[in-house]
Amino acid sequence: MKRELRNLVNYFELPAEWQIEAQSNNDETYEDEIYIEPLKHHIPKQHILFDLAECMRCDNSQYDGVIGISNTMAIGVKLISDTECELFYL
Repeated sequence: MKRELRNLVNYFELPAEWQIEAQSNNDETYEDEIYIEPLKHHIPKQHILFDLAECMRCDNSQYDGVIGISNTMAIGVKLISDTECELFYL
């Protein structure tokens, strides 16, 4: 299972090209969301910008929540602090 540490950022901390992606994903609430910071080599046309609004809470689990990717894939999200999370590719 692949896992990685990622930063959590607000809209204003995203690079300009990712701010445009955030606006297209969340018409009216994009400034209010917390995003999983894209990696440096990620580009908007090829990678997904995830925000915690997409995360479904998991009680009694090793993850705080799960983000569904497809009918056979998901990302487990473990919140470490207000600014960092650990992702588990399931």
